[in-house]
Amino acid sequence: MSDRTVQRQMNDAATLVNEFPETRAALASGAITSAHTRVVMPAGQIIDRPELKAEYEASVLDNARSEMRRHLRVRDQHCRFPGCRMPTRRCDVA
Repeated sequence: MSDRTVQRQMNDAATLVNEFPETRAALASGAITSAHTRVVMPAGQIIDRPELKAEYEASVLDNARSEMRRHLRVRDQHCRFPGCRMPTRRCDVA
């Protein structure tokens, strides 16, 4: 891995922690994937006003969470806990 790649990844991590706290929390909890963050952050960085950035982040994360739930329901069709066969529509998906 090149120094430039490492530097970019470190900058991206700092941006995530400092400018997108809700996105970082959603990623840490597993509610969204790193692919979501790669879409949310660049689009949100052009927003200068903190209150508008927070509004954008909340809106985008709501959409990402619902898409993630839909994806898991389609892919898994039942609870993934070992031994549990409960249908996903009855599971507590993050």
